[in-house]
Amino acid sequence: MFPLWYQYDRVWLSFHRYEHASGREAALEMLHTVIMKFPETVVEEQAETLFLPLVTRLVNDSASHVRAMVGTVLKVLMGRVGSRSIQRMLDFSLSWYKGGNSRLWRPAAQVPYRSLRRKWT
Repeated sequence: MFPLWYQYDRVWLSFHRYEHASGREAALEMLHTVIMKFPETVVEEQAETLFLPLVTRLVNDSASHVRAMVGTVLKVLMGRVGSRSIQRMLDFSLSWYKGGNSRLWRPAAQVPYRSLRRKWT
């Protein structure tokens, strides 16, 4: 495991607790940089740990510009992982569709969209 990941991981996993949008923005900017700069093997290992909180924030953040940033980070994450991780993310999405919770349908639709966009942008 990449030693610095633990430091970033603690900041990232607590980002949803930031009361002000500016704090969440800073955490997302840091995460974007980490995903871009860390070795792909490390990003691949941490993909699920990052994916689920990102999707939750994509749906629940009160600030539209933060939601847009989350979408960008999701796209970058999906661009740095292999097909096995992408398939796992799509499987999560499909299970949300099949579940009875209509609040999960929106993120379920956005995940495949972002995975497709990673191929063409």
